[in-house]
Amino acid sequence: MNSSKKNRHLLIQIGLITTALFAVAAFIIIQLIYVGTVDVFLKAKNDMLTANLRAVYNNEKENGETEWFFDYWIEHADEIVGYVDDGYRPADNVLEVYQNDTVDLEWLGSLSDKDKLFIARFYYSITALSFSLEQSMSSYDSLFCFDITDGRFGTVYFSNIPDTTYLLGDRLDIDLADHPALEKILNGSSYETVFEQVEDFPLEGSHYIGFLPILSDGKPKAVVGISYDWSEFNSGLRESLAAMAAAGIGGLVIIGGVLLLYLYFKAIRPLTKVKRGVLEYIGSKDSEQAVSRMSEIKSKNEVGVLADSFAQLAVEIDRYTAENLKLTGERERIAAELELAARIQTNMLPESFPEMEELELCAAMTPAKEVGGDFYDFIEIDSDHLGLVIADVSGKGVPAALFMMMSMSLIKSFVMRGDTPAEVLEHANDEICKRNNERMFVTVWLGILEISTGRITAANAGHEYPIIRQPDGSFELFKDTHSFVIGAKPGKKFKQYELTLGSGGTLFLYTDGVPEATDGLEEMFGTERLVDTLNSAGSTSPEKLLEEVKRAVDGFVGSADQFDDLTMLAVTRKGKPKQEQ
Repeated sequence: MNSSKKNRHLLIQIGLITTALFAVAAFIIIQLIYVGTVDVFLKAKNDMLTANLRAVYNNEKENGETEWFFDYWIEHADEIVGYVDDGYRPADNVLEVYQNDTVDLEWLGSLSDKDKLFIARFYYSITALSFSLEQSMSSYDSLFCFDITDGRFGTVYFSNIPDTTYLLGDRLDIDLADHPALEKILNGSSYETVFEQVEDFPLEGSHYIGFLPILSDGKPKAVVGISYDWSEFNSGLRESLAAMAAAGIGGLVIIGGVLLLYLYFKAIRPLTKVKRGVLEYIGSKDSEQAVSRMSEIKSKNEVGVLADSFAQLAVEIDRYTAENLKLTGERERIAAELELAARIQTNMLPESFPEMEELELCAAMTPAKEVGGDFYDFIEIDSDHLGLVIADVSGKGVPAALFMMMSMSLIKSFVMRGDTPAEVLEHANDEICKRNNERMFVTVWLGILEISTGRITAANAGHEYPIIRQPDGSFELFKDTHSFVIGAKPGKKFKQYELTLGSGGTLFLYTDGVPEATDGLEEMFGTERLVDTLNSAGSTSPEKLLEEVKRAVDGFVGSADQFDDLTMLAVTRKGKPKQEQ
């Protein structure tokens, strides 16, 4: 067993993955809570700042009087800030106008210098008092107002910034690059309350500031600013989130532990039992024990289904093994019988060829299966006549071999009785048709050679054309007279013909397994290639001739399977006819 797999327990793997997933989930949840809390806080703070800023200074009245007062305060800063009540009071009609809030530029322009100073001091005092009251009643870190117009940018109007002494007319050090909210007001993209988080303004540290623009004739003249200490808020928020994170992580740990326990009892432990049952079955091959082990697993889920499936598999394996053993024995018996059939068939064919002074003989058969349907024979009729037979039964294997032996026996018996080739085929055909319920047939070439003259009387029952080489000639296909095959129809008549094989000539007979041998590209060896192979071999002995043809066929077929039985027979006359001596 692979140790790299053996020691990696599923529960530990799931625990590690679950822990990692829970950690990621906790981090994401905390971040979402943090961002959400900050957003909610800032939204609430923005709304509050907006309300507070408008309470300090309402900028809804956009008229030139606002700019007149702001300009007058700056231009007479020393008189405003250093105000000493000298007992001066304006006329009643002047008091009536500003008390009823009906001040306008024309009226202000008509006042004497003392009345203007009195009115400016009065409005400044009222506004400064409003700032002070708002600062004392709220939790702002600072409250201030300054000019944002060209030439006076940063000039202070009111300032309640702790630990600072900004007076009317002083200037704040402001870098617009650090204040995108102020830039929105200056470039006219927003005249509503704007907010920003800045560093070291108006005090050291991080602050969250809201700016309310003060408009004059529709344009920003100054801003009122309120700031909060962002660091303090952020620290408190983080402490709250840390407590929430601890509680959340604790909850996740508990949930993870419960989940792992549930997983252990519902999946891991049953799977462990399945594993043990499998290992026991591998060692014992006892399906009954495997079924018993699997029945102990009561899980009503995929693990239970797996246990039932394994129990069924063990039973099926036992059944298959028993059947396989039976089939193996049957195959061995059939193989032994086929081997015996092959030996019997081999014994039916001539083990040795007749030794004659006038002739050289050779034949060979290579079956496509254990036994074949081809056969050949040399029948010694008398001292001057030799029967030559080559045949090919339809089909292959044992049926063809049995049909072959019956056909071979009938042909040989009729030849030995003295019948002519045509008569032999007619009588054999009639006898075979009587017993041919399987409708098999056989092609036969039968010739009776008169040894002394070389004359051959032959009949061809649907077989391949013979190939003949006459003395001092080359091999040529001899297209003889064909008759119908044997076994197909009773009462058929067969034609015969004669030819003479000269001294030194060779007769080559074969079955269709030779020209129809096929290579891997489905191309056949062919009769033309067979004739060329014979001519390449020349006037060699029949045995060498058959070897050359077999070698050529094997080289052509290559690794492709043998499709049909391959049978060849060759006869060469090597003496002079008796009448010539």
